[in-house]
Amino acid sequence: MCSKRSIVVQKFGGTSLGTTERINRAAYRVSQTIRNGEFPVVVASAMAGVTDNLVKLASLIKADRSDDEYDVIISAGEQISAGLFASALNRLGIRAKSMLSWQIPILARKCEESERSVLQCRSENVKKAIDDEIVPVIAGFQGVTNDGRLVIFGRGGSDLTAVAVAASIFAKRCDIFTDVEGVYTADPRLVPKSRKIPFISYELMLEMAEYGAKVLQEQSVSHAMENKVPVHVASSFNNNPGTMVGVCPASARSVAGITLRPSLNEQTEISIIGRDITSSKNVYTSVNEGLETLGINYAVSDGSINRISFIISDKHTEIALNKLHTVCGLDVKEQ
Repeated sequence: MCSKRSIVVQKFGGTSLGTTERINRAAYRVSQTIRNGEFPVVVASAMAGVTDNLVKLASLIKADRSDDEYDVIISAGEQISAGLFASALNRLGIRAKSMLSWQIPILARKCEESERSVLQCRSENVKKAIDDEIVPVIAGFQGVTNDGRLVIFGRGGSDLTAVAVAASIFAKRCDIFTDVEGVYTADPRLVPKSRKIPFISYELMLEMAEYGAKVLQEQSVSHAMENKVPVHVASSFNNNPGTMVGVCPASARSVAGITLRPSLNEQTEISIIGRDITSSKNVYTSVNEGLETLGINYAVSDGSINRISFIISDKHTEIALNKLHTVCGLDVKEQ
């Protein structure tokens, strides 16, 4: 039997499992975890593109999104991934078995898709597999209602599955393996000088997830914060250290990052997120002067103690994002 300290939950995203070759690579990574003295519990997302294809199939027969059968259709990709992943581990000589939400079970509430959450994750069956030295490979994205019907958690829902399982078995940490190396100060596709954040608090990560950062699902961060589950976001394609999400050290940088999300009428909401940011006059001054320099008009949106948000025209998004990233002192230093 493995001690609680040595158990880790490892979730692999759709891009990480996009081909059978990548599934084999992910399985090899799990084997390395075992060699390093930790016992893994795997959570698998659907292979890249599979869920989108299932959504298209459902639309062709005009399946109602509120109907139970829609959830059965859309969640099929994770079941396939779990079976393939467990088979890949078995081929490496690692005893593994796939598990669906009803086999654990992960109890969930049926409501609006964006508000669905885990009510309870019972750990007995997962712990039994661990006691038997069998690696559980759990299909992510799905739970089961009290009356036995399958329910999906929405986009990124496998993150929530992983955190819920980690909390229920008191795992040492929850690894979220994806196609990026961690959480960045801004979207690196839009801001070339963005940099990886080595550590971020639950509270700031929750703000970033809610206001546009797509690296972690919002509900998963909330669940991790409630249950004090350390979350490590890293790339599945290399061994570089990623971003740790947890209790924030006092020395953490005041401005953590900048996010964006669509607003109404061809506009974008930009949010600057940091610890007690609304008490910093310097940030407000930097934002105002930075946008004035570019001749960009903006309107202040709602905010919080850790977030300043404002609305600008879509056509100014990229240039404004890069300017604000610079004036807030977030640019990576030139070598």
